[in-house]
Amino acid sequence: MEKKIRQLLDLIKEYDKMKKVYLSCYESLSIIRDGLRAGEYELVDMVNFIYVMREISKFADDLRKEADGIGHMIENAVCVVYVTQNNVGPIRASLATGTPDLKMGVKIPNQKREPEKFQELMNFFKIPAKVVTARIVRPYWPGLCEYVSMLAEEGKPLPPGINLSDTYSTYKVIVKTYQNLDELLVQLQIKRKDSKVRELLTTRTKS
Repeated sequence: MEKKIRQLLDLIKEYDKMKKVYLSCYESLSIIRDGLRAGEYELVDMVNFIYVMREISKFADDLRKEADGIGHMIENAVCVVYVTQNNVGPIRASLATGTPDLKMGVKIPNQKREPEKFQELMNFFKIPAKVVTARIVRPYWPGLCEYVSMLAEEGKPLPPGINLSDTYSTYKVIVKTYQNLDELLVQLQIKRKDSKVRELLTTRTKS
């Protein structure tokens, strides 16, 4: 079996293991939650639970960060190759459909280090000076990026306080499920031959 197909198969198996661990851990946590509500635990019991739960949470969070980080790396690579090859339309893979979404990111002026630029931006959005000074309202970065991207697409100037040098490209891939992983795992158990596994992982079988 080809290396990249084996790697995809191994990752799907990790998903299966992760789901089983998740369900098992969730059940254990639910039992403890019910016991807590019933007043079954003493202080020493609860401290032990806190400690172990924090360790579980730390492992889960570290794994999430690693998966997200590598996922973002792959998204960047997909978008760069997609643009370089002048592709158009969605990418129809065997398990999912991916649509590259290239937008403009923006560095928001720092209120302390760049007060004039920050005030210009707030004035543009008609935010009262008292509100800005009290730091009650701050720019919402995802929304501002969407707005700046829209202006760029329409050929309109950027808001005051934001220069072209403050912008950069952001890459994202919008993914739509084509093959449900749990259904795929059932099929993989039935069709164990390498040729059949390869077909399942590389071919869009649905009509």
